[in-house]
Amino acid sequence: MCISAADAATLVGHARELGAGGYGAWLDAWSARMKDRLHELMQQRLIQLQKLAQEKPESVFRLICESVINKGGPLFASTAFRSFDGKERPSYFHDLAVVCLRTLDKEEPKTIDGKYIALSEYVLQEFSLHVYFHRDDLQSYDPDRIMHDAFDQPADSFSEALWRAAELVYHGVPLVRFTADGPQTVIEPDELYVFLSKKGELQDVSSSFTSLPEWTKGLAFELSHLEAHNLMFAAADQLTHVQVLARRSALRRMLALPVPAANGIDGLTLPTHSKLLLLMRQIVDRYYGPNFQIDEVDSWPRQKDVVDWLKAQGLSEREAMAIDIVSRPDRLRSR
Repeated sequence: MCISAADAATLVGHARELGAGGYGAWLDAWSARMKDRLHELMQQRLIQLQKLAQEKPESVFRLICESVINKGGPLFASTAFRSFDGKERPSYFHDLAVVCLRTLDKEEPKTIDGKYIALSEYVLQEFSLHVYFHRDDLQSYDPDRIMHDAFDQPADSFSEALWRAAELVYHGVPLVRFTADGPQTVIEPDELYVFLSKKGELQDVSSSFTSLPEWTKGLAFELSHLEAHNLMFAAADQLTHVQVLARRSALRRMLALPVPAANGIDGLTLPTHSKLLLLMRQIVDRYYGPNFQIDEVDSWPRQKDVVDWLKAQGLSEREAMAIDIVSRPDRLRSR
């Protein structure tokens, strides 16, 4: 709100006439009027933004993304960087906003020499975006609230894409790490590889990721390995852990790479045998571990306990009895 120089001079004159106390009261009243006017203007702009979000949601979403990554977006560009430990860091939503913009622009994931795809690019490949705003979104002109409303659904898809990358590792797809000596294949027992494999198995990826975690950096997949994975795991969304182990071993053989141990059993993961073999290994670990002493009868497991546990894993009475006999130490097999 603007006033002329003459009006300003008049107001100053009135203020002087009022004296110190009167001037303070007048200034408070004037400040209150300005705050009310500013609030009124912001509410008008917010209503316009809400209307546009319903009519052209993609345009509003693009504006938000551009503002977040500091591309000159006029909405709230000052939020592109946040102060943290005295340093300016990218916004909490920066990585997600970049992926969203690249998706809106229909940008294809980039490859490395046409042979590899970085994990960050794989996330872009698996990311899906459907832009919409609920009618109760954008109820505040607070930038943080607007960004949370805008990125709520994309954050779920972003996390899903990250889990897909970890799931590939669980399925046995090797990682590639680029070093001064060139690309290096990464499989077990590399700590990061084992870590991601477990994340993929447990679907242990946060549902609120808005930035790329450290484990995505400097790593890639080989495209030919992804093609082999697609062949081996096609139409296999509901595989049991045992079935995954079997296909993982087959994939590794196809790629001429070492077959990972399956719960301590090397080379015994054929699709038709792996379940019983794994259960046998579990029986050995469960009942014939450190507390078992061959010369102490009290430490021997009862056959009923072993059979009941195996039946609880889905085996028939006959299968459970067979596993019990095969897993016993030689001296106990005549019992």
